[in-house]
Amino acid sequence: MSTLQLDTTDSRRHFALVVPQRAFESPVLFHAIIALSARLRRSDQETLRRAEFHHQECLTNLIPVLDDQGLASDGTILAATVILRMYEVLQTGE
Repeated sequence: MSTLQLDTTDSRRHFALVVPQRAFESPVLFHAIIALSARLRRSDQETLRRAEFHHQECLTNLIPVLDDQGLASDGTILAATVILRMYEVLQTGE
């Protein structure tokens, strides 16, 4: 899986170009990206444990942000939600 799959219908390639930059300022997005990346590696139990840690950190940071209209509407939370959904699809597929 790559950003090409996430950007299939986006000629401006937001997942490849914008999302990584926003992750430097958004703990929610940062942890979502790390969780999915670790999940995709599936190399060993330690990597899967780290994936789950970052997934939980993302959720812990996400819940309070949902109450902030400014943060919830800037696209960062939507991107994190898409990434989290992909993580969960991979998790249930195994």
